[in-house]
Amino acid sequence: MGVSNDSPILVYRAANPVNPGRIKMRMSRTSSRILLVLLVGSTLLAGCSAQKAESVDDGSLLQQVILPDAPANMAERAPTIASAPQQPVGAIASVTAPKPQLIRRANLSLVVTDLQATVQQVTNLVRQQSGDVLQLQEDAAGGDRPRPSVQMAVRVPQAKLDSILEALSGLGTVEQRSVVAEDVSTQLIDLDARLRNQKRTEAQLLEILDRSGSVGDVLKVTQELSKTRESIEQIEAQLKYLRTQVAFSNIQLSLSQSPSSAPPTQPVSTELRDAWNQSTYALGEFTTNLMQLGIWLLVYSPYWLIAVVILWATRLRRRSHQRAIASSAATPPRDS
Repeated sequence: MGVSNDSPILVYRAANPVNPGRIKMRMSRTSSRILLVLLVGSTLLAGCSAQKAESVDDGSLLQQVILPDAPANMAERAPTIASAPQQPVGAIASVTAPKPQLIRRANLSLVVTDLQATVQQVTNLVRQQSGDVLQLQEDAAGGDRPRPSVQMAVRVPQAKLDSILEALSGLGTVEQRSVVAEDVSTQLIDLDARLRNQKRTEAQLLEILDRSGSVGDVLKVTQELSKTRESIEQIEAQLKYLRTQVAFSNIQLSLSQSPSSAPPTQPVSTELRDAWNQSTYALGEFTTNLMQLGIWLLVYSPYWLIAVVILWATRLRRRSHQRAIASSAATPPRDS
């Protein structure tokens, strides 16, 4: 396909004729730039090879310049390093491991010679160890209980549980003794995590409440905030209960009277006073019962009077009938 004389290329060339000197100058500049790039690349390659050579001879250079006395220093330090104590892995693990949270309960049954004195000793011992007596029940002998006994429930600090059990065991003859432990570490960790989450939710709801504008949004956020606060209080109550159970241990103590021990005798004056009190009490009870009976008879007197009248009328009629029969039998018949 031919090109017309009116082509733009021809017009450009006609307007700008080619200058041979300018073309030679551009070629010389391009060749000089290529030579400069080659020179820089060769310099960089030479530097990399020199660094590799230094890294290869680094050990000999350190021995010759930096560490001329290294063997002597190492010989002097070797006994110190060898004699340094090393902690076993188990010791480190025991330090970092969390302490288990245990709820401990104990049961103890004793046979004692003096029941009342032992109860007082137990009370004093528990109070001296910062404990409390939670329950005290005395059962007298009789029926299915051949001996008098006392049931006690005490609460003591868990750290002193073992020592208190030993002291209580020395008050009599041990019939039964047991200690039970329950691990609640997982429950405490779970409750702590839930409490932190609920508190973060509460803080976010408070921020939303500050930014809320409409009444409907405020009511919704207030309801959610109330539910979150209720959940926080429940979790805190559970945590408090579990931590109290961990901090203190309960002991169920059963005391029974020894069969060989005779009951304590009372003085004569005390026995006479008891007999007088019992007799006067019985007299008062008998008098009260008689008065109550009279009141009941007085209240029901109309019914008793009606019954008495009916009985009297019946007997009177029966007597009159009997008399009539007797008189008719005694009268002789008349002759016609």
